[in-house]
Amino acid sequence: MKTTIVPAQITTVEDKIAGSLTFQQLALLMSPVVIGAISFVMVPEPMQLSLTKIIIDVAVALISGLMAIRVQGKLVMQWAQTILAYVVRSRYVVYDKRERAFRDNGDKRSSAQSLSNDIPTRGTIPRFGLSSSNIATMLRAETLISGSHKGLVFRSSRKGLHVVITESK
Repeated sequence: MKTTIVPAQITTVEDKIAGSLTFQQLALLMSPVVIGAISFVMVPEPMQLSLTKIIIDVAVALISGLMAIRVQGKLVMQWAQTILAYVVRSRYVVYDKRERAFRDNGDKRSSAQSLSNDIPTRGTIPRFGLSSSNIATMLRAETLISGSHKGLVFRSSRKGLHVVITESK
């Protein structure tokens, strides 16, 4: 039986609408016609030819004609968008790892007061995703470990890491 390799989908090829023009190029080249018709009807002295209407239409035609030119496989409009995004981007990124509760946001309260008001008294603490019983268990484990007479032994096996707290003499 003969096998045939099916090529992967190629998404980089643009469809040609009219001749060698893509849809974007055709839309860019048709926009001066639409804008010219709108300016002919809407700009003062409607339905009459004037110098301002001609200047507007010629400027729009030049700009859209230039934007429809391809350079290295991309439209000049896409190059202009890339350059504009580069120029407008932020120059400095400030990373602040402090939590929201400790930031100075103009409050006159101390950070301890803001923390005590933000943490609910019962139920789940949404910031950590821990219930109050889990916090109590963690505190008990911490006091067991922090005792000077206790020893902490780590034993690894195939099933994982086992932590054993032993009495040291």
